[in-house]
Amino acid sequence: MLCSAYSPGMARFAPVRNVAGIALFRNWNTTKGQRMTDTIIDKDIRERLRLMRELLGKAESTLGEDFGSAIADPVARRGNAAAIRADYLAKLQRVSGWALRDAVTDGLQHGMTWRWMGTASQLPVGTLHRQYNAGGRIVVHDDVTQEPDYSAPQPLSESEDARSQ
Repeated sequence: MLCSAYSPGMARFAPVRNVAGIALFRNWNTTKGQRMTDTIIDKDIRERLRLMRELLGKAESTLGEDFGSAIADPVARRGNAAAIRADYLAKLQRVSGWALRDAVTDGLQHGMTWRWMGTASQLPVGTLHRQYNAGGRIVVHDDVTQEPDYSAPQPLSESEDARSQ
């Protein structure tokens, strides 16, 4: 339910549209002391993934022998195809940042912690939280060295348990 006015115990929602026109609803929930979270539905996640597949397909199509056949000069044809491919891949990179934000939103909506989503996103939790609260797409840099372990958390050993107390 979208609420236009604030009242105690009621969350305020503001629709936000991003790059692909997919609606996110930013939720300022003052009763829980949270700054903001987003909500998203499966239909919108599927739409963003469909757009990514479409952009990747278009980028791949620029490698075809007949792409740009109207241009007689083969060097100019290949250069034109590379420029078009660069355009599609730049759009794909932007959309993938929004898709990563969608995944984090979905995980948070379904009980995952910031720490777990940071591990899955291969980002320090502080960086993930900062990028998420800034309201834009989430960007992961190339120097990621983390290899996430998706297994269940392991119990502490006796020595670790003693140190933690």
